[in-house]
Amino acid sequence: MTNTQKISIDDIVIRDRARDVDSDWAKALAAAFREGEMLHPVTLWQDGDEAVLVAGLHRIEATLLNGETEIECRWSKAETLADAKILETSENLLRNELTKLDRAQHLAVLKEAYEKKYPQAKKGGDKQTAKGREKLNGIIPFSSDAAAKVGLSESAVLKAVRMWGDLSKASR
Repeated sequence: MTNTQKISIDDIVIRDRARDVDSDWAKALAAAFREGEMLHPVTLWQDGDEAVLVAGLHRIEATLLNGETEIECRWSKAETLADAKILETSENLLRNELTKLDRAQHLAVLKEAYEKKYPQAKKGGDKQTAKGREKLNGIIPFSSDAAAKVGLSESAVLKAVRMWGDLSKASR
């Protein structure tokens, strides 16, 4: 495993980027970070005395949205600015984006895990009375939580989960 360290976000130099920040995606990441940990540290390159961002601008924005001032990072082995740019653009170009079917499967798996962890959030039950809401103890329904985390509408989350559930095992 790669060694990582925490660094002050103020110490990170952000130069010209291959793409701009998508504020909706940064907000979705921020919500996910509040619920758990950031799985992938940002990548920095040491250019003289500067810690230059190679990859992770959305993670930095999400961390700032959460009011944090430090972020987990790893150091790139890039030797030149050109090496750092190759790493930055490769991360964006070479990622394997989820297809709609993949996203539906992942949301269905997430729903199952969420409802195991928070059984009181399952569909049904008394959510209209004060006593019923008290039983939820601040737990929100899966569709609301997932929508906030992945940047989709609640309706889109529910449709994707339903689509996955309606597929036969053979067609998955």
